Amino acid sequence: MVVIGHQICGIDNLTIARGYGAEATAVSDAEELGVAFADALESPNVTLISIPVAQNRP
Repeated sequence: MVVIGHQICGIDNLTIARGYGAEATAVSDAEELGVAFADALESPNVTLISIPVAQNRP
């Protein structure tokens, strides 16, 4: 099964978001996500939170 856009490599979403004026951060665990999410809720700006996702293929 192929998911459109799933295999596009080399795109830096954080830099793209910042280029459009958004705040952007990457997290690597649940604790960091909680902090980043709380910060995003407090911010008046659009915020992108990048979360790594494991690829589980059958």
